[in-house]
Amino acid sequence: MDKCIVCGMEVEESTNLKTMYKGKIYRFCSEACKKAFLSDPEGYIKGGPKGMPGMQGHAHHHGHHEDHCC
Repeated sequence: MDKCIVCGMEVEESTNLKTMYKGKIYRFCSEACKKAFLSDPEGYIKGGPKGMPGMQGHAHHHGHHEDHCC
C-alpha cells in the first residue's frame, strides 16, 4: 500500500487518483491532494506530507472550526 505524498494517508494501489511525475507514479487519497501536488510537486517531493490541503495549521484542531461556521 502506498501513502499519499500530500497528506500521508494510506492509498490503495488500484486508485484512479494518480499522476506520473519525472518517471515516478504518485497516488493520492483525494482529488484535493492530487491538485495540491500538481500545483507544487517539488515542494511535496522535497518536504513530504503537509496534511490535507486547506487544513495546514489545523491538524490538531479536529472539530474546532469556528471560523467555518454556517
